[in-house]
Amino acid sequence: MEGNAKQFVDYMRSLLLTKESLSYNERQEFLIKQPIPFPNFFYHYRGTSGANDARNLHDFLVNSRLFLRRPRDFNDPFECRFQFGQLGTITELYDRFTESAAAQGLSRHVIQSAVPELLLGTNHSSIRETAMKETLSRFQAIGIFCFCESYKDILMWGHYGESHRGVCIEFDCAEGLRTFGLCLKVRYDNTMPVLDYPEKSPKDLFNPIVRKAEQWRYEREWRIAIPSGAHQYLDFPSSSVKTIIYGCETNDNTRKLIRKLLDERRKHGHPPINERTLSRSDNKYELVDST
Repeated sequence: MEGNAKQFVDYMRSLLLTKESLSYNERQEFLIKQPIPFPNFFYHYRGTSGANDARNLHDFLVNSRLFLRRPRDFNDPFECRFQFGQLGTITELYDRFTESAAAQGLSRHVIQSAVPELLLGTNHSSIRETAMKETLSRFQAIGIFCFCESYKDILMWGHYGESHRGVCIEFDCAEGLRTFGLCLKVRYDNTMPVLDYPEKSPKDLFNPIVRKAEQWRYEREWRIAIPSGAHQYLDFPSSSVKTIIYGCETNDNTRKLIRKLLDERRKHGHPPINERTLSRSDNKYELVDST
């Protein structure tokens, strides 16, 4: 259930906070020793001329926070889709529907009359349909932020870096352990995950969030997912941002925008950020660091 999923995330954040007292190398070692080892850095591609680009870049570089989007905000209509599994017992369904109704602000009197009527007055297929709609609604309330493992991916630059005219931001995972340690690695498959109703484990709710079609494998994506966190902010230590990487087609206007933000960042007393530019290779279809 969503409440349990949120409690799971809160527990993980508490655990990560206890690890912040470790040395930087110890934090790196902690992340590497996870069941799915973390990379040293996460990357996020961003254009500079879109409607929300300037705001998001200001959030990254000056406000040190991430804006969490909901699944329908993404470019993939299959986001958070799943195969419906087994329905629980009447008691489990009653508890789940009651929790959902309360979250919607319905009165106790309405809940006590509506939920039993739903369970006893409709057929099995109607209950499944209601359960599916309720689950999809909960997914749309989940706040998500996406990272990838590489700053030199040509497709990522083309799709998310404004055709190589934008920037890529480098985040140090160990430096921002309390935030980036929440990331889950996306799995790629041609079959949607199966989700029972109610979920058997708090972690089950995250399966559709971190599963995407095989065609997206090139992204090598990791995601932060916060139940009930859609369209909210998640902060991170300002020292986590290490480098701004310019695409091979970045123009002077983009550089001016970034340097204006870096000046504002310095005025706020945040640590300095490195700048790096990518170029096209002369003999291969690849990007290289400019010398």
